[in-house]
Amino acid sequence: MPHELLLRHLNIVDPANGREERDGDLATCDGILVEPSALSPQAEVQDCRGLTATPGFIDLHVHLREPGQTYKDDLLTTTTAAVHGGFTTVLAMPNTVPAIDSLEHFAPLRERLPLASVKVFQACALTKGRQGLELTEIPTL
Repeated sequence: MPHELLLRHLNIVDPANGREERDGDLATCDGILVEPSALSPQAEVQDCRGLTATPGFIDLHVHLREPGQTYKDDLLTTTTAAVHGGFTTVLAMPNTVPAIDSLEHFAPLRERLPLASVKVFQACALTKGRQGLELTEIPTL
């Protein structure tokens, strides 16, 4: 049996579709947005007065600290915090130890990305070791 949910009385902001609505309704069926009229009378209903629904946010500056500094933070804690804050995508900085300046340094993290709670893009260092002396193989990264 599908899980149907009707969120009533939301403030809805959707700039991509030119929608800004007070006291609007959103409906989902198994986590997928559907028209409220598509729900059965048995759908779960939640009163969401005072809450706002928006598209997911993108954080363009996060520190995953992987590799090398996971005692500070890591992929799972950072992306879990991101999703709780309404973020669906993050861009991770290359200030890791070692710097993410090669496929070799990126490979271990890349293998773990499917575990993240949000979509992760990894920025890579422009110079080897972030030293500003020799360019990395940018096209391969």
